[in-house]
Parts: sequence; C-alpha cells; structure tokens
Amino acid sequence: MVTILITHIAFAVACIPLMLSATVVKYFGNIKIAQSLAKYSSYSLIGLLGTGTILVIAFHAGLVSTCYAGLVYTAFFGISFVAYRKLATSKIYKD
Repeated sequence: MVTILITHIAFAVACIPLMLSATVVKYFGNIKIAQSLAKYSSYSLIGLLGTGTILVIAFHAGLVSTCYAGLVYTAFFGISFVAYRKLATSKIYKD
C-alpha cells in the first residue's frame, strides 16, 4: 500500500505543474517541448487516476472524500488543459 501511495503522490505532484509548464512554454512559442510536457502530464493524470482507483478498491480508502478529491484534481487539470488548448487555437489564428 505504501508503494502505491508514494507513486500516487508522485503523480499528483507532477501532473498539474507539467500542464501549466506546457501552457507557458507554448505561449513563448516552443511547441515541441510544450507537446512533450502535455503528453507527460496526461500520462501522469492517467497514473494518478489509476493508482487512486487501486487505493480505493484494494485498500478501502475513504470513498466519498477520495472521489471528491479526484474530481477536484481532475477539474484543475481540465482547466489548465483548456487553457493549453485555447492558447494553441488562438496562436494558430493570430499567425
């Protein structure tokens, strides 16, 4: 359980900062690095949701509080992802 929890925390610490970094890098014009950061952030979110699901099912973590935390974290990721995508659209139309 401890290994899964540590992995879960590592994914949580990496996910949103990577997406925010991708947004900033894309704003300054380096699209290849931004795409790589966004890809790793998405992988991190998948790992975060997967390990969270394992913690709930296998180790009976608090279901209601865990689901609320997962929804809030996913919403933060979604907001930063929408900013990343909108920036890509606005950059294409401006040039």
